[in-house]
Amino acid sequence: NRWTSKLEGYRWAMKELLPRCNQRALVYLDDGLPFFRDFAIQQGAFVVNLDPLNNDSEIRFLQDLLKNYPSQTRVFGWASGAYARRSRGQTDVSIENALVSRLSMSGKVLVPSDFDDNLSFFSKAPIAMEDMKQKQNQRELRYQPGKRYVLLVVSDGDNLQYGTGAMRQHWEKPDRPKIPLAWTISPQWAEVGPAVLATYYREAAERGSWDEFVAGPSGYGYINPGSMPKTQLKEFVGLTRQFCDRADLRSLTLL
Repeated sequence: NRWTSKLEGYRWAMKELLPRCNQRALVYLDDGLPFFRDFAIQQGAFVVNLDPLNNDSEIRFLQDLLKNYPSQTRVFGWASGAYARRSRGQTDVSIENALVSRLSMSGKVLVPSDFDDNLSFFSKAPIAMEDMKQKQNQRELRYQPGKRYVLLVVSDGDNLQYGTGAMRQHWEKPDRPKIPLAWTISPQWAEVGPAVLATYYREAAERGSWDEFVAGPSGYGYINPGSMPKTQLKEFVGLTRQFCDRADLRSLTLL
């Protein structure tokens, strides 16, 4: 009973613990989720669970907290959909949009990952840089004016948990047709799990290189470009190029 409220505890932690935490990473995690905690501990990251839409006090605390971090700090995790007030017509997406907008306005980026686990292992698994290269299937395509083209893209790859979860289930289907298909994936894997990228690239090559990987929204992380200040947006673009080069991703998707 040291603190009478969640915010009182957070204020104490921001004063006493935050100076000893990782100043380049923040974790946003629902209290009831067992996932991702291994990576948060390994990284020495400060962890919060705040309402980014309806609770003015928690929003003000979040804004104050973010001021302690430099531009382009990665915020790993996700905001709980439990904060949505259904009586007002709010949904999980309402909470998502609120968090992404608030982070973007402060020059920070979201890396969706609240259901991912074992990142403390993946981030340390050694991998050769040459294994993080995509083998392209040279089909010698030539653009023809007036001809209609269709691009098939598998979405949600910006979510780290998708890359090691549901995406693997789709990827491993034995009857999957051999057609050109683009899979979104996070360039953050180049740092937090290069072995994950290398495995996908090797398996794609073994399958005939019909699959190609592209960066998920919005590149370096998930942001609202219209909400991010111009100076920080320029920094974000530079980091997107840097991380996409490391991950050998040549295209990206935007929302």
